[in-house]
Amino acid sequence: EFRRVLFRSGSGAASVPAALAAKSLGGSAVILEKQAFFGGSTAYSGGVVWIPNSPLHGNTDSEEAGRQYLNALLDERADKASPPAKREMFLKQGPKAIQFLMDQGMKFILVLWPDYYPDKPGGHATGRSLMAPLLNLNELGPWKDKLGFFYGFPRMPVNSWEFVFLTLAKRTQIGRAHV
Repeated sequence: EFRRVLFRSGSGAASVPAALAAKSLGGSAVILEKQAFFGGSTAYSGGVVWIPNSPLHGNTDSEEAGRQYLNALLDERADKASPPAKREMFLKQGPKAIQFLMDQGMKFILVLWPDYYPDKPGGHATGRSLMAPLLNLNELGPWKDKLGFFYGFPRMPVNSWEFVFLTLAKRTQIGRAHV
């Protein structure tokens, strides 16, 4: 039985998958965004997610390695902000959430950024970050001008890992080459 649930999270990476989940269970959802653009802070941040043991990792990662890494970074002082039960839920449900989104047609690419501390126990040298591939905004029709984007720069067809080179365009040869 589907119950009515209210999510208060805007139009970013939390509410859109929640709306898809509600729809898949026979329910419906309304997404309300207080800003002028759709996408919330996800649209401004580049939309990168960090998920250990995602379906895109194949056999290069595991739930246990993700657990070791989180536990190596956090200690009992962090339990209030990140309780062990919450971390366990993230480790168990994160990969399932990615698979659910892929089953709904979402495409992801594995971003080869190492974990912040790849030498810690469970650290991943090629990383656990995922993001959506670029899309042609013109395919959105009238929604094109309603999608959020990173402030301070015009809309450009670049991914997050390429963005850093734009900031180096006037200072380094590699930055100029990428631009």
